[in-house]
Amino acid sequence: MIMKKFQLLAMAILVAMSVSAQKKYAPKRTKVKAKTANILITPKLGVNFSDLTSVDNTKVKIGLVAGVEGLYMVKPKFGVSAGLLYSDQGSSLDVSSGSSDLNLAYINLPVLANFYVADGLALKVGLQPGYLLSANAKVSGGGTNSDTDVKDNFETLDISIPLGMSYEFNNFVIEGRYNLGLTKIPKGSNTKDSKNSVIQVTIGYRFNTK
Repeated sequence: MIMKKFQLLAMAILVAMSVSAQKKYAPKRTKVKAKTANILITPKLGVNFSDLTSVDNTKVKIGLVAGVEGLYMVKPKFGVSAGLLYSDQGSSLDVSSGSSDLNLAYINLPVLANFYVADGLALKVGLQPGYLLSANAKVSGGGTNSDTDVKDNFETLDISIPLGMSYEFNNFVIEGRYNLGLTKIPKGSNTKDSKNSVIQVTIGYRFNTK
């Protein structure tokens, strides 16, 4: 599946950059200074490329992600961030008579360790709980146009591991992140072991609170 290829590629890039950066960039300072009293706030906006694992014949669904994250620098090259993000996820399916979209809206709370390996460049890993706000199945085509509330069919809590990298310049922060789902999202013991799989690209503007 396309998302599996994205997963392998994203993980390979992160590992390669981490090894290279530790050797080449470790002596350099980052743009984010180690003032432990500072909390750096970043409103951000971007796009999700989401899918569900263990489901056949699906394709990537494009959705919105928006919110804010705060970064607390513990050391010159290490910080901890936490965020509150609205995330439009789910999956799409082409059928003979039209299309079917599963729209899952979450409030996600990512908490990440930020390792600065070059000037403005950070590698990130953490844990992200998510709360399901709504779930709708939309079918269109073939004379049918329906939008059904299916929230009761999905678990309220979703847990994932975010892996990513970001680059900061002139207070703008561009970030790519892959959210690897850990928890099964459909309810019921007879349902497939489907999990969220999301590639996320965002841009934000960082403010210093001090």
